[in-house]
Amino acid sequence: MTDPDRPVTRRELREELEAVLKTLATKEDLKAFATKEDLKAFATKEDLKAFATNEDLKATREEMNRRFDELRTHFDVVAESFKSDFKNLHDWVEANTKGLARRLDKVETEHGARLLSLETRMSRREARTRRK
Repeated sequence: MTDPDRPVTRRELREELEAVLKTLATKEDLKAFATKEDLKAFATKEDLKAFATNEDLKATREEMNRRFDELRTHFDVVAESFKSDFKNLHDWVEANTKGLARRLDKVETEHGARLLSLETRMSRREARTRRK
């Protein structure tokens, strides 16, 4: 129907109607979806009223938020304690490492002095034996 002023024939109307009907779903197409009988097994609004109301949900949400705040506070305390313990451990390791280094330096110094003393004694002894 290109010209709106031209009269329409029955055949054209039928063809147009058939074209529209081809785009609509058939009973076979709708069998894949749930029927009223299928939906009766599911809960209705009336059935759900026995469960939590909006007020109950609000109270539950508030309780959850309180618990989250409590957990967050607890976690912060534990994290701070861990930091403190780790710092103490670090300080202890550092002190022991420095102490060990000082003791090792002392042993090396004393060992060096002792070795030098022994070498001197041996050199004197060797000098005496050569003279004889």
